[in-house]
Amino acid sequence: MSMTTNKQAPVQRYANYGVDMMEWAEGGYVKYDAYQALLDELEAAEKRIAELEVRAFNPALLDVISERQRQRAIEGWTSEHDDAYQNSELADAAACYAIHAHNQGFSTPAHWPWSPEWWKQSGARRDLVKAGALILAEIERLDRAAGITTKGE
Repeated sequence: MSMTTNKQAPVQRYANYGVDMMEWAEGGYVKYDAYQALLDELEAAEKRIAELEVRAFNPALLDVISERQRQRAIEGWTSEHDDAYQNSELADAAACYAIHAHNQGFSTPAHWPWSPEWWKQSGARRDLVKAGALILAEIERLDRAAGITTKGE
């Protein structure tokens, strides 16, 4: 008999009667192979969670979300305002910022959907963040039009 520990409680391993078993301190039993398979699954799940957490808190993703919130709170671009766009203006503006992100200082793009004074390049990364936020705004608009709601609205 050997003593092994898991994250919950001490576990004892038995090899009696030709069956390799694990017994928890509180009295539960499981075959060692099943126990090992569960530990492997747990380890894989913990690794996957860690990978997803890294992606969920990616600085670029957070910057896009922050820009979308800034557009709403500072610029005043409400859902109602965005819903007035019916000709893909938000997506077109996003495309302009994305396409021209690495071409700073040029005149207003031909496909820019709004007045030229609203064309405000701010550097490649910042323009890509704006593009991402505008894409998010367009997705939100499409979802509202389709009746897909979120708890935040």
